Amino acid sequence: MYLQISDLKKELILKKGILHFDFTASALALKCVEKEILKILPTYANTHSDSSLNSFKTQQTYEQARKDIKKSLSLDENFALIACGTGSSSAIKKFQELIGIYIPPLVKERYFTQIDKNTLPLVIVGPYEHHSNELSFREGLCECIRIPLDKNGEIDFDFLEKTLQKNKKRKIIASFSLASNVTGILSDYKRISEMVRKFKGIVAFDASSFIPYKNISCQYYDALFISSHKLIGGIGGSGLLAIKKDLCGNKPSFAAGGTVGYVSRTSQCYLCNEEALEEGGTPGILQLIRASLAFKIKDSIGVKNI
Repeated sequence: MYLQISDLKKELILKKGILHFDFTASALALKCVEKEILKILPTYANTHSDSSLNSFKTQQTYEQARKDIKKSLSLDENFALIACGTGSSSAIKKFQELIGIYIPPLVKERYFTQIDKNTLPLVIVGPYEHHSNELSFREGLCECIRIPLDKNGEIDFDFLEKTLQKNKKRKIIASFSLASNVTGILSDYKRISEMVRKFKGIVAFDASSFIPYKNISCQYYDALFISSHKLIGGIGGSGLLAIKKDLCGNKPSFAAGGTVGYVSRTSQCYLCNEEALEEGGTPGILQLIRASLAFKIKDSIGVKNI
């Protein structure tokens, strides 16, 4: 799908007289994206079925959408791209499930009230996080430390260095927003990545307020959280988790249809594909396709023009 920035005004879906200034929350829908979705619906079928031509067609379209997003993000073969719910919150939860941090509150209350926090992983978050990228870690099976702002209103890298040094014998996960969704201030992600990896930590970035306008090389992170509905044309698109395959297990975080190759009454054999393994149940087929179309529009307009 090719679109120039001059085409956007006539493609926007917005009631006449309405002014939309909150693209940080969600962008707007586009007529051209909706037309593409309408083309898919006449042959739409569940991707988990192998018994019909329509299922095969939908399966091919769905996987092509994944490939297109990977290409847009310049992901290498070491990364999986997992569709997760409706935004970065779902991607963050999936990430926490994969690295063993997410835990239901009731389980935590019943079995983990007396645990020594020093035996848990340390999660370091930034000073201007989206709630999902901080509150969820506070409730997880980890200790969560927030890095403050320095006197210039930016990330306090001295505090980060001291925190990393003090906890160098622990498993460390750093999860920072690439851009504040309040002020728009950009994080020095290259410096964050270099510092955390010096202590063999996992580097995760919340790119939800960043990715509609900029790109980031996958060499700087191990996991990336994306809300495709923040891209123009991406309304109704899926949340996305780009994650290194070596952080994924060989069992699904939630076992369901689509994650297995064989099931008997007493045993099961799971698939070896990380993406299929973590998209149990019927996936958000149209959601991922919408996301891919939004990324195509971003790429056709060009970051330099945004």
